[in-house]
Amino acid sequence: MKRLILLLACTVCTLTTFAQNHQITGHVVDKSSGEPLPGVTVRLASNAAGTQTNANGNFSLNVPSDQPVTLEISYVGYATQR
Repeated sequence: MKRLILLLACTVCTLTTFAQNHQITGHVVDKSSGEPLPGVTVRLASNAAGTQTNANGNFSLNVPSDQPVTLEISYVGYATQR
């Protein structure tokens, strides 16, 4: 019985750790024209996790909530932004 309780406690702690992410969304546009930019790479500067913008320049990304997040945004023909 004690093993079962310990196993359940460990499982709950593990699930809580995984649940500490949140989703951020954004919209990437060209600064001068205001046109949305499809295919822009948006990634976390701290690791390789990332995504690309859709045809309307929108993106969503799951990020950890327990640490500050810096996004790195890159696109062919544009300077990389942080």
